[in-house]
Amino acid sequence: ATISHCLITGNSSTVFGGGLACYNASPIITDCIFSNNTSYSGGGMANGFGGMPVVTNCLFIDNTATYFAGGGGLFSQNTSMTLTNCTFSGNSPESIHCNVAINISNCVIWGNSLNFYNANAGISNCIIEGGYNLCNNCPNGNGNANPLFVNTATGDLRLQACSPAINAGNDANN
Repeated sequence: ATISHCLITGNSSTVFGGGLACYNASPIITDCIFSNNTSYSGGGMANGFGGMPVVTNCLFIDNTATYFAGGGGLFSQNTSMTLTNCTFSGNSPESIHCNVAINISNCVIWGNSLNFYNANAGISNCIIEGGYNLCNNCPNGNGNANPLFVNTATGDLRLQACSPAINAGNDANN
């Protein structure tokens, strides 16, 4: 499946994937906003049991998982995936929960309850609140640099002109 230019908001599930659930699938998801979705695991999006989703240029904002390790923004169970040019903010109980390696590049993960839970991620050119020790080519060496969003209180996650995220990504990752 290819999903692009969508607003996925205000949805809920009692088990898996409030906004989007992928089982043994490899969707290509581009230019989408996942906001205010709720589920037991994977408030914004959940992937499981095979496949290899590719998510590019997406926002994950204010999504909630009711399970303590459920990935408010994104949950990935036994599914590797790639995230490029994505922003995670306001998700709880954490932005991303995964139990396998995922590749994250040119992303901003800031203002969530926690950043990762049980994550085994290959991270490059990202801003990660609190830092990530294995961050490759990230501001401050570990990514812990305030991205300077315009106004998170109103949901304006555009970057201010002086943001350390501007021109900090790697175009080869697009």
